[in-house]
Amino acid sequence: MTTDIRVLDSEQDLVAAANVFRAAMVGFPPLSNLAPGQITKLLEPGRTVGAFVEGRLVGTADAATSGLTLPGGAVVRHAAVSHIGVLPSFARKGIATALIRHQLHDFAARREVAATLRASQATIYERYGYGVASSSQTVEVQTARAALRPDVGAGGRVRLIDAVEAWDVLPRIYAANRPSRPGTVDRPGVWWQSLQLRTESSSAPSYFAVHGQPGSESGFARYRPIDTEAWFVSEHRTIVVEDFFAPTREAYLGLLRFLLALDLIDRVVFWSLPLDDPL
Repeated sequence: MTTDIRVLDSEQDLVAAANVFRAAMVGFPPLSNLAPGQITKLLEPGRTVGAFVEGRLVGTADAATSGLTLPGGAVVRHAAVSHIGVLPSFARKGIATALIRHQLHDFAARREVAATLRASQATIYERYGYGVASSSQTVEVQTARAALRPDVGAGGRVRLIDAVEAWDVLPRIYAANRPSRPGTVDRPGVWWQSLQLRTESSSAPSYFAVHGQPGSESGFARYRPIDTEAWFVSEHRTIVVEDFFAPTREAYLGLLRFLLALDLIDRVVFWSLPLDDPL
């Protein structure tokens, strides 16, 4: 079996690649109802590659140009890898290996000194040279028993913004307050566009809380309710905080107090926090 690896640039091929990835992941529905040209905003030009067998697209991988903070504070060129997938009927035939090998050669040509990904199965990627670079933790807080110590401070003002405003404000907040913590990565435009698409495609509501005065915000929290079918009568109303960006003490305290004080909420789940987070 001969595998042809090449860069995808047409809108038709990019949509097909996205759906190959989704089929490989099993739990994701195919993309549908994309506006003309929208796929080109979700994928960085020249960075999506496809694997073809007898003219059929059977595998894909892509990456985004980013920066990665190293211990000591240096920020290096970095490839943020994503969307690696092979159709189940072509699995275990060396196609993923060919895709990743192509990517790694491309990264070297671009002088990107590091590549990272969030692996769906960690053991797969060790064979390609990837390894564990950082860890995070999920934290659950029962609001009825949660109280901050009286001497920690209050934090600043927090307000809700609507989704239309959020997709302009959140990227600006992140870029203006990017932390120097080792392991921090830039969030390129295609990352934000993909997040917006996923959020808008979900039937569940999402909320956006920002810390600071308009125009000088310094942090944000993005959260949504889960298990809403029995929300009106539930005794375990839960929100999931999908993104808690609080790079300053004031932002951390303000956003945390806001989330823990939400009316009706019994449990707050922070999906991904640093291991040294005060919570």
